[in-house]
Amino acid sequence: KDTSIFYGSFLTPAIPAEALVQLGPFDFINIDTEGSSAELFRRFLVVGFRPAVFAVEHDNQVDACTAAALDAGYQLEFENGVNVIYGRNAT
Repeated sequence: KDTSIFYGSFLTPAIPAEALVQLGPFDFINIDTEGSSAELFRRFLVVGFRPAVFAVEHDNQVDACTAAALDAGYQLEFENGVNVIYGRNAT
């Protein structure tokens, strides 16, 4: 069978962006939070979260995400209809 169905519940902790910064450093972060990915990506940048690479489900907010990424020292590496990938500029 190719798929399965989960019936039940589970708890998962929520970690604020500011606390996640303390767990790093990270080389790669993928953000896919179903409708809030672009907002979360921009929040990570505001709090100083700086992995080498971000992959972000852009929620049709490519321009806003890219502007924030460029301001934070990242460059656009890849874009498609759903995702963007930003790499930190080498200094």
